Amino acid sequence: VSARYGLHPGSVVNVITKSGTNQIHGSLFEFVRNGDFNARNFFATAQDTLRRNQFGGTVGAPIKKDKLFAFSGFQGTRTRTAPPQSISYVPTQATLNGDFSTIESAACQSSHKAVQSVDPSNGNAPFPNNQIPVSRFSAPALALIKDGIPISTDPCGQLTYAIPNPSNENQYIGRVDWLQSQKNTLFARYFVADYDNPPFFSGSLLTTTRAGLQERTQAVTLGDLYSVSPTVTNAFHATFARLAINRSIPQDMPNTASLGVNIYNFQQHFIDLSVTGFFSVGGSSNAPAYFDRNQYDFSDDLDIVRGRHHLMFGAQAIAIQMNEVNLSLGNGEFGFNGSLSNNALTDFFLGRPSGMTQANPEMESLRQKYYGLYVQ
Repeated sequence: VSARYGLHPGSVVNVITKSGTNQIHGSLFEFVRNGDFNARNFFATAQDTLRRNQFGGTVGAPIKKDKLFAFSGFQGTRTRTAPPQSISYVPTQATLNGDFSTIESAACQSSHKAVQSVDPSNGNAPFPNNQIPVSRFSAPALALIKDGIPISTDPCGQLTYAIPNPSNENQYIGRVDWLQSQKNTLFARYFVADYDNPPFFSGSLLTTTRAGLQERTQAVTLGDLYSVSPTVTNAFHATFARLAINRSIPQDMPNTASLGVNIYNFQQHFIDLSVTGFFSVGGSSNAPAYFDRNQYDFSDDLDIVRGRHHLMFGAQAIAIQMNEVNLSLGNGEFGFNGSLSNNALTDFFLGRPSGMTQANPEMESLRQKYYGLYVQ
């Protein structure tokens, strides 16, 4: 590997953008994947549901003949698919009435561990006949169920549902080249890519385990190539790149404070809660967050050819900024695993979490600088 790439000795990928010419040239394309064109997988029982369209085009043209040229391109990607079926175990009307005998029976052994709920407030004595007084139920737990946990008609509480996961991406690139003289050429390039994967909430909080993502990538590059002589050339590049990611949640999602929990919430629309073996809402890795990374890169490369010798000299300076604001555990993370009553759902109804963790939102502002010189 050339010493020119000393900062990245593992692997190097060079991407070159086309330039415009004295003639107008263009292209159009579209790639389609769906069940109308693709064969069914030999081992599958049905055609897959993926629908993916990738389309776009390019055009190059002169702005001023022999002097100034432009090139641009666009690519759009649309992905749609029937979402996979998810399974959770949620309360039934019987459990809402305090009757846990069915979900704790051997008949539901395949979905839950058949156990007898015990009363953690009464020396772990079993609840008679698996009946829990409704008066013992936690008000925030009942409020959460009312606000968006569906009631299952399955005796064991099984519920099958889907979380749609559509995405759109648009990429644009533009480049201008200026042949300033026979010895000097300058170019400017701009690239931007937008990705949108919105959150989904249909009234069921079970669908909030997938966060939404909005991302934008941008890069601006300026370059100058100067031929000092037929055997000596100098190339200068200046680049600014930025990646911004916004992780979002549905704006009509409640929080634990609004359900009646005595806790401070940094975010008005987020819950992080799991009932082991039954269901989950939100999740710390889905918490609202914003990330951005900025990179400034300046490099200069001098190439000298003397007979059979090729001498290279260069310098590079890079400044990197990484910023983050992440709710993470700011609203509290609640877990119910059955360690108190033998049954996670019973723990949930009694309002007795096995663990609760809360911390300030994460705020990072990281900086790094790199300077390099090379001779080869």
